[in-house]
Amino acid sequence: MINTELMKVTSLIEGKPVTQEQEKTMEVINSFSGEVVGKVSLASKEDAKKAIESAHQVFHKTMKKMPAYRRAEILSKAADCAAQAMAKLAQDVGIPTSLKERCRSYS
Repeated sequence: MINTELMKVTSLIEGKPVTQEQEKTMEVINSFSGEVVGKVSLASKEDAKKAIESAHQVFHKTMKKMPAYRRAEILSKAADCAAQAMAKLAQDVGIPTSLKERCRSYS
């Protein structure tokens, strides 16, 4: 079944959607049908710097001071969440449905 609703994706900084400083977007095209299936906000250089600085601060304030076993638990949970969302992630990045199971074996 094909999703006919147009996806709109924006950037996240500190876990929150952010309004881009520039309103430029890029179409997401289904490579099989050529159909536009979504639009992605394009981050500016300033937006990217904000995201990098935020990630850097989080790492140095929390992750760096955390015991290795706790960091491993967090990363493992993130990997589990990604594996559970494989179908949606596969659709978003254009992986053919026939390859989803093979990709799951890498998790």
